[in-house]
Amino acid sequence: MLKTLLKKQFFEWGRTFFYDEKKKKSRSKGATIAYIALYVLLIVGLLGGMFTVLANSLCLPLYAAGVGWLYFVITGLLGIALGTFGSVFNTFATLYTAKDNDLLLSMPIPEKYIVISRLSTVYILGTLFATVATLPAVIIHLVQVKCSALSVIGGILFMLVVSLIVLVLSCLLGYFVAKISVKLKNKSFITVAASLLFFGVYYFISFKSNEIIQNIIANAAEIGEKIEGSAYFLCFFGKMGDGNAVSFAVCTLVSLAAAVLTCAMIARSFRKIATASHAQSKAKRRADDIKTSGVGAALFGKEMKRFTSSPNYMLNCGFGVVFIAAAAVFLAVKPDMLLELFEDALGFDRSATVLFTSLILCLLSMMNDSATASVSLEGKSIWVLQSLPVDAKKVLHAKMAVQLVITCVPLLICSVVAAIVLRAGAAAFILMIILPQTFAFITACFDLIVNIRNPILDWTNEIVPLKQSMSVVVALLVSFLYTAAFSVGGYFAVRVIAPEIFMAAFSAVNCVVSVLLLKWINTKGARIYSEL
Repeated sequence: MLKTLLKKQFFEWGRTFFYDEKKKKSRSKGATIAYIALYVLLIVGLLGGMFTVLANSLCLPLYAAGVGWLYFVITGLLGIALGTFGSVFNTFATLYTAKDNDLLLSMPIPEKYIVISRLSTVYILGTLFATVATLPAVIIHLVQVKCSALSVIGGILFMLVVSLIVLVLSCLLGYFVAKISVKLKNKSFITVAASLLFFGVYYFISFKSNEIIQNIIANAAEIGEKIEGSAYFLCFFGKMGDGNAVSFAVCTLVSLAAAVLTCAMIARSFRKIATASHAQSKAKRRADDIKTSGVGAALFGKEMKRFTSSPNYMLNCGFGVVFIAAAAVFLAVKPDMLLELFEDALGFDRSATVLFTSLILCLLSMMNDSATASVSLEGKSIWVLQSLPVDAKKVLHAKMAVQLVITCVPLLICSVVAAIVLRAGAAAFILMIILPQTFAFITACFDLIVNIRNPILDWTNEIVPLKQSMSVVVALLVSFLYTAAFSVGGYFAVRVIAPEIFMAAFSAVNCVVSVLLLKWINTKGARIYSEL
C-alpha cells in the first residue's frame, strides 16, 4: 500500500514531465527525458552556478584565516534557507489541503502511510533546492582543501543533515500555518502577509549578499571567535563538513531524531487538521440584505473570491503587485538612480529613460499571471459553470478580468508616479500610462489562451496548476521574450527616432494583437472551454 501511495505522490509531483495534458496521454521516453534535462539544467545551471561562484570565493580565504568550519556554516545555512524557501509553500498544500485527503482517510489505509507519502515529496523538493547550495560547497572543499575518506563522508553527511533540517523546518512551518488556518478568519491574507515578510527578509539578504561576503572574509577570525564563544553548536555543525568524526556523528543522530519526532507529530495531528471544519459562524441575514447582480459581475466576483481565498494562488500568480508597488516607492524615493543608469551610464536622454522605465513596468506586470491557472483550478468541478445558462466567453472574460484588475490598477498608479518623477512631457506622460496598460491586456489574453489550450483538470494539489504546469512556463517565457524583443528594438530605435514614436508604435502593436487574441477567446477559445 505504501509503495502505491508513494508512486501516486511522485507521479502527481512530476506529472508535467510524464503526462501530456493537451493530448491526455503519457509522454514518450524521449520527451520525458528532455523535460527533466531542461529542468535540471535550469536548476543546476542557474542556481548551482551562482552557489558555485559563492563557495569558490569563500573557501580558501576562510581556511587561510583558520576558520574553515565557518565555510560550512555559511553554505549550510544558505542551503537550509534555500531548501525551506523552495518547499515551505508546498508543504501546507501537500499535507493538509490536498483534494484527496478525505478520500484516502475514508479508506482502510494506515494514516502513517498517507503522511509518509506526503512527506516524501516535501523532503525531495526541499533536498533538491538545498543540494543546489551544499553540493558545490562540498565539491570545492574536496578540490581546493583536502580530499580524504573522512572529508568525503563528512560532506555527504553534511548534505544529509541539511536536508533533514529543511524537512523539519518545512513541516513545522506548514503545521503552524495549518493550525492558524483552522482558527482564524481571513487566513489567506494572513498567510500571504507572513510569506511576504519572509520574501522581504530573503531578498534584502540577497541584495546585501556581496557586502556581507566581503565583511565575512575581512573579519573571518573575529567572527569565528564570536561564534565559538556564543553559538558553539554552529561551530560543531561546520566541523562536520570538514571531516570531524565526532561532529558528523552527533549532528547526524540529532537531525535524524528531530526529523522522526517532527514526522511523528505531523502524523498524530494530520487527521484532526486535515478534516477540521473551516466554516465560520454564519451571520443572520434578512431578505433585504440579499443583493443581486448581473451575470458578468457575479462571475467576476466568483473568480476574485477564488483568487483571494487561496494563499498559494495569490503568492504564485499575484506577486507582481508587490514588485509594482515597490517600484513606485523606489521611483518616488530615489529617482536619481534611474536617471543615472539610463542618462549617465548609457547616454540616453530623459525621454528615452521614460521609454525604458515603461518597459521595466511591463516586465513587472507579467509576474501577475492568474489567468494561466484560472481554467485549471476549476478542476473536476468545471462542469458546474459549463452547465449554467451562461455564455462561455463571459466565463472566460471574468477569469481574464481578475488578472487585469490586480495588474492594471497598481500599474496605473506606478506609471503616474514614474511619469511625474521623471518629469515626462505631455505626450510621454500619456504614453507611459497607455503602454503598460496595453501590455497588461495582451498578457492577460495570452495567459488565458495558453491555459485553455493546456488545462490540468485532474489535479489533487492546487500547486500543480499554479507552479508545475506548462501553461505557466510558456506564458512567462513568451511574455518575457516579447518584451525583450521590443526592448532591444527600442535600444536601437531611440538613436534615430523619438522615443515617443516607438512607445506609440509598441502600444499600437499591443492593441492589434490584443484584438486578435480576444477574438480567438470569444470564438474558438469559448468552444474549447465548453468541451473540456
